[in-house]
Amino acid sequence: MAAMLAVLESARKVETSFLAVIAWYRDVAIAELDGCTARELVANGRAADVIDFLSDIQQGGRD
Repeated sequence: MAAMLAVLESARKVETSFLAVIAWYRDVAIAELDGCTARELVANGRAADVIDFLSDIQQGGRD
């Protein structure tokens, strides 16, 4: 649960709409992370990868 909350908190820094963040977390495949959703990645112990991905977006390193 802590990993999920950390990812959601990081995602809120990119997208301010809580509903959009939840939809993204559950439903949007991330091509750069093996085409998995954030939820799938967190379930597989890859929360840090998702947080790094979101950090790159925040810093302008990705679209």
